[in-house]
Amino acid sequence: MKVKVLISAILASMIAVTGCGDDTGTTGTGGTAGSGGSAGMGGAPEARDCSSLTGTGRYSIQGAPATPTDDCTTTLNPSGGDDTAALATALEDALSGEVICLGTGTFDVRETLFVSNSAQLTLKGIGESPDDVVLDYAAAPDGDGIEVTTPGFTIENLWVKNTPKDSVVVRADDPVFRKVFVTWDAGSVLENGQYGIFPRAANNVLIEYSEVIGASDAGIYVGQCVGGIVRNNKASANVAGIEIENSQNVEVYDNEAYDNTAGLLAFQLPGLSLAGDNVLMRDNDLFCNNRANFAAEGSIVAVVPAGTGALIAAGQRFELRNNVIEGNDSVGVLIASQVLFCQLEEERPDCLTGWPDGFDPYPTQMFLNGNTFINNGQDPQETLGLIASLALMVETLEDVQWDGYIDPAVTDPEICIGETDVPSFRDYSNNQCGAAAGLIGVGDCWGTNSTTSTEGRLCTLPELMIP
Repeated sequence: MKVKVLISAILASMIAVTGCGDDTGTTGTGGTAGSGGSAGMGGAPEARDCSSLTGTGRYSIQGAPATPTDDCTTTLNPSGGDDTAALATALEDALSGEVICLGTGTFDVRETLFVSNSAQLTLKGIGESPDDVVLDYAAAPDGDGIEVTTPGFTIENLWVKNTPKDSVVVRADDPVFRKVFVTWDAGSVLENGQYGIFPRAANNVLIEYSEVIGASDAGIYVGQCVGGIVRNNKASANVAGIEIENSQNVEVYDNEAYDNTAGLLAFQLPGLSLAGDNVLMRDNDLFCNNRANFAAEGSIVAVVPAGTGALIAAGQRFELRNNVIEGNDSVGVLIASQVLFCQLEEERPDCLTGWPDGFDPYPTQMFLNGNTFINNGQDPQETLGLIASLALMVETLEDVQWDGYIDPAVTDPEICIGETDVPSFRDYSNNQCGAAAGLIGVGDCWGTNSTTSTEGRLCTLPELMIP
C-alpha cells in the first residue's frame, strides 16, 4: 500500500473517529478554527496574489553580472544539425584551465556530455544572457545533460533544456554554476528530469544567478557536500525549489522560490555518509509554493504536501533567518523527523528502531529568527489538509508546524521559534506519537495530542557562522 492509498484509508477511518458525518445524514460537532498565518514582524504587509503568478519562459534574474567574452580558448557555434559530436570532442580534448565558449543559437544535443579529463574547465555561452545560447536535449532518448567528474568546473550563461534525466550533474569539488537556466518545454510533469542543478559529493559549491523551472524533484540541489553558497537564484514550478540534503556548512541566501510544491527543503536522510549540519537559510523569499506534487511515487519529495514554504527533516543546526514566507497554503515552515516519514511508508510498523548506525532521525537545534510570515496555512493540502479537517477539526493551520517527535535520549531538542515576533505554532504530537503505526495511527494520535502551546519553544540559539 502506497502513501496515496494510506491517505484514502485515513479519510475513511477518521470520519468515523471524529464524527464528521455518517450515512444517516447527521453532522459532527464541528471544531474550532485554527490560528492561521501571522503577519510576522512589523505588522501586516499587503499580501501578494498567488493566483496571478505568470512566467515568460525566459531567464528572469535581474542584476546578474556580465559574462566575459575575451578569454575563450575554443569557440563553437550551432551547426543547424546534430551538435553532439562536436561538443563531446571539444570537452574531451580540452586541456586543464581552458575556456570553451558557445556562440548564440540552439545546439542540438542527443547524448550526455561528459567532462572527465580536464580540471578547471569552463563551459559558457557568450550571448547577452542565458536565453541566447541553448543546449536542447529534446531529441535525446535518455540520460543526463552534462556529467562532470573533474574539479574546478564552471558552467555559465547557458540554457539547458529538455534533458530526459538530470540537467547538470557535478561530482567533483569546487564547481561554479553561474547564470545557468534550466527548463522543460512540457511544463511541470513527471516525465521531466528529476534535478536541474545537481552537485553531489562536490565540496565548496557555488550556485548563483541561476534559474530552474519544472524539475520533477528539486530544481537546485546540494547533496552530501561540505561548504557551499547558493545565492541570487530563482526556482519555480518544481516539486522542490531548492533542496539541501545531508550537507554541512552551506549558506542559502537572497533566493526566490515560488510556485513550487515546496520552496526550500533541508533534509537529513538515512544511509548516506554525511550528516546534515550547519545550514543557514537567510533573506530568501519563499512565496506561493502551492503547485500540485508531480514527483515520482516512492521518492522522498513525493510525500511533501503542496503549499509548503520550507521543510526541515532531521539534521542539526539548521537556521532560518530573515526570510519572507508568504502565501503557502499548507504551512510556512514544517519541521519533521525522519520517524514521521517512516510512518508514511509501507511495512515499517516500528519507526523508532532500525535506523543505520550513527543516524539521528530527529531534528535538533533548529533556529527560526526574524522571519516574516504572511497568510500561510490558509488552505492545508493533502496529508496536512486531512489532519487539519478530520483530526484537529480546524480549517487553517499555523505558520510553523513541528511533528513534535523527540529523541528519547534528548531532554530538549532546542526547536526554537524565537523570542519576539513569534509566529503561530503547532506541535502535532507533544512527543506522544512516535510509536504510532501508519498514517491512520498517526492521525488519531495527533488528534489527541496536538497543541499550539509555545512552552519551551520561545528560545534563540547563537547565529550560525558558516566557515
